[in-house]
Amino acid sequence: MIWSARVQDILNALAAQHPTWVSDDTGSAPTRRFQLNEMFVQQVAFEQGPNYGLKRADPGRPISSETLALRSGRRLYAWAWDNKHDGTVEQFPEAEDITGQVFVPVEPVNHLGVSDTTPAPNKWLEILTRLDRVEAMLRRLDAKPVPVYEGSAAIRVLGTAPITLRPK
Repeated sequence: MIWSARVQDILNALAAQHPTWVSDDTGSAPTRRFQLNEMFVQQVAFEQGPNYGLKRADPGRPISSETLALRSGRRLYAWAWDNKHDGTVEQFPEAEDITGQVFVPVEPVNHLGVSDTTPAPNKWLEILTRLDRVEAMLRRLDAKPVPVYEGSAAIRVLGTAPITLRPK
């Protein structure tokens, strides 16, 4: 899945405001690219909701400097916006399922000064939420004991005999 046109617009606008920050991964942490990523994620969280944030590979690792994360139920997805490391940002990157890594919430901040604070509908979040519900329902069905049917069968010529039917 790719992110929405609005998310791409946010990244492009912030990258245009801070062009040297896109490629700045030198020096001590936090780098300017990390600061740009944090601003980007805060703006997305402001406009799209709190399920967007940062991520880290595990609790002991640093926060990624070029990733937008989306928490949906038990799943975690991420988009990397600087795969090229050439001073440009990716255009509509594909999300990667990174479930098992750590979601880091951010404080929503309106860095771009948008006037409408109503989050735009997020079709991916809605789809992923529905998928999580279906998976939960399937887990509940798998957890139920499989029924065994007992009874008797009659064959006129042979008589009646007990039978047990079990699923494959």
